[in-house]
Amino acid sequence: MTPRLMGTTTYSLMVEPQLVLADEPSLGLSPAMTRLSLAALCDLRRSLSAGVVLVEQNVREALRVADRVCVPRLGEVIYSGTPDQTTSSVLRDACLR
Repeated sequence: MTPRLMGTTTYSLMVEPQLVLADEPSLGLSPAMTRLSLAALCDLRRSLSAGVVLVEQNVREALRVADRVCVPRLGEVIYSGTPDQTTSSVLRDACLR
């Protein structure tokens, strides 16, 4: 677990939030550490019964842990769906709008 994620986890456990925001938790991590960090975030979500908003450019890994996928553009959500509905062609079309 990265120091940044450890700090987030520690703080989250102390205040028992209803919502956790995670901005690029995999930034600079190896693929193995990315999987561990995102798994820790899922464990945190379950243990707190909290929602998690994950902002992540590593789409493959994010889709593995997401319940919903949203693609924003200029303050509007241009795509929303489940990970199963979110194919590479759907994401490509959303990003090329």
